Amino acid sequence: MIDRIEPKPRMALRTIDAVRGLAALVVVLFHYGGVVLPTLAPHPLEGLLAFGEYGVEVFFVLSGFVIPYSMVRGGYGWSALGPFMWKRYLRIAPLAYFSALLMVGYHLLSQILLGRPVQSHDWPGIDAASVIGNLLFHPQLLGSSWFNFVFWTLAVELQFYFAIALMLPMLLQARLAAVNAAIMVALLGLSLIVNEGFILHCGYFILGVAAFLHRHGSIGVRAFLAVSITSMAALLLREQWAPVGLSMATTGLLLWRPGLGSRFTDWLGAISYCLYLMHVPVGYFCESALKRITGLHELAWGKILLLFVYTGIAVLAAHLLYHVAERPWLERLKRIRISGGPSRTSGMGTPGSNGSRR
Repeated sequence: MIDRIEPKPRMALRTIDAVRGLAALVVVLFHYGGVVLPTLAPHPLEGLLAFGEYGVEVFFVLSGFVIPYSMVRGGYGWSALGPFMWKRYLRIAPLAYFSALLMVGYHLLSQILLGRPVQSHDWPGIDAASVIGNLLFHPQLLGSSWFNFVFWTLAVELQFYFAIALMLPMLLQARLAAVNAAIMVALLGLSLIVNEGFILHCGYFILGVAAFLHRHGSIGVRAFLAVSITSMAALLLREQWAPVGLSMATTGLLLWRPGLGSRFTDWLGAISYCLYLMHVPVGYFCESALKRITGLHELAWGKILLLFVYTGIAVLAAHLLYHVAERPWLERLKRIRISGGPSRTSGMGTPGSNGSRR
């Protein structure tokens, strides 16, 4: 097992809550602005809200930072790979399954009330392939698709957990800094060939991992800059400037503004995982109900009003779910050990991680 090295003081935990919460909120606004709820488009804010799409990439950077942080605090070693993966699964799965059940209920209700599936929504139906695939967070392997489409990020997060569980004990060895940097650069090279899963998005995770390793003292400034610049270059070969720029800005905040936040962003960060999971079923139910009792969605200003009404309802639902289910569940998870000593793993992570709050 690796030495129980404590991360350096003033790690960027409050900044993570702040950025994660705001990223979850802008993802909700992006989806509600027309991607998920077609009756709200077009509207005057569409162009601005389109940038919310890139909140997911910010989540990945945060996971790259906070998951190694929590592993070090828990005294992680290779012998704890099984317990670690089990704990990560337990962290994301129960609430995700609840969200999936809401989507199943929504579509069943549509069949009962309308006699047909909901139009314009990709629904796999309920059969062995869709149920097992969604339970395992990889329905595509069984030729099916998601009950809640945002789960694709949870699949990527789970793949990242396995990858970091294999690599972290070696990444923490300062004497192997050059080798570790080469491993991360090799992953970035693979991301230009592989078109799915963690490998495709590994550049964002690597930015977070590199930031953590630098703050931890496992890599110096040169190695950090080399990995970060290579990550940015690899990402720009496939991505637009906006998500890459936001990810680099997030990395900068993790390094240089560790205490950024307020009571509002602390709260928003706490409920961000519930918000991420709940906003799709909440949006579907809200739109299906309210468009039948009001004509606001036919007016430009009405669309904007409904956009924020739906968002407020989603935030309220997330707040309730967090206090009723997520917070008590996190307290129970703290008792699960992933090393030979007492677990000191924080409950922090990103939307889907994740320790996802996403």
